[in-house]
Amino acid sequence: NEKHYRDLVCEAAEKSMLAAVQEVKALPHYESKGEWVITDARHDSTANAYHTTVPCLSGSTQRVIGISTISRIEHSVAQTREFACTKKVLPQTTFRGLHITEVAHDTNQQVSGYIRSLGLINSYDTCHGTKSVGKQMVKLSQGTKDLGVQGCELVP
Repeated sequence: NEKHYRDLVCEAAEKSMLAAVQEVKALPHYESKGEWVITDARHDSTANAYHTTVPCLSGSTQRVIGISTISRIEHSVAQTREFACTKKVLPQTTFRGLHITEVAHDTNQQVSGYIRSLGLINSYDTCHGTKSVGKQMVKLSQGTKDLGVQGCELVP
């Protein structure tokens, strides 16, 4: 029986993800705290993507521990495919024996609701979760206009 290229790639990916899960389980904090993961949708194009892939990375090791790809044939709307992929990828990680406690992702309300429904901590990735911090810092540094204070000043 000749294996096809796709079969070989899938087999190698599965071995790599299982090894990544074992690496996470060997971490000192894992037994008491579990693991947090990061998911992020990637589309094959910017407009009406044909494929959407959501990898699931260990927050501690940054290794891929799960991956899901959905095509336009399976799910026609590119904008909601991230949710569909996330619903496939998170159970993969638990099937591999990983105890997940927190999921960081883009600011996607459907994904947030799903994560909460699983009883997990819902977080936003650093890019999306901190976007407004820069805006707020600029606002703070401009001072309180209604008090006539402008800019940052040292308080004696």
